[in-house]
Amino acid sequence: MKQFLLDLDASINGIYLNSETIELLSIIQCKNIEELKKFAQDCSQLDLSEEYFSNWSEQDIENIKKDLFEKYIKKINPNQSIQSQNLKEETLALIAMLNLQYWCENEDEKERLKKYMLKMKKSIKIWYKKNTT
Repeated sequence: MKQFLLDLDASINGIYLNSETIELLSIIQCKNIEELKKFAQDCSQLDLSEEYFSNWSEQDIENIKKDLFEKYIKKINPNQSIQSQNLKEETLALIAMLNLQYWCENEDEKERLKKYMLKMKKSIKIWYKKNTT
């Protein structure tokens, strides 16, 4: 079993991750093209032809991961508000992480997102303390 280290400030040990989240995290975990190709071929969410894999190279692994993420989450409609799609919290957190790691186009945008995420983390801590004591 693969283990992931998440920086969570909570009184519980463990976390539930839905299969979608686990598969997306698995893309990040792949260390080389062979692992990534095996994952992509075995993933039921991805329907990729052999031709798609033919141009992959080790030097381009981060761009390939980005492309796989985009193909994987294509079922999320970018033309519809996130709130109206009833996405799970884990999915929303993953979208925020993807935005920060892959989609932010410049450092100013990354900094703005980091500040927002930090603010949300503090709000969640306050809510958690109020509702669990």
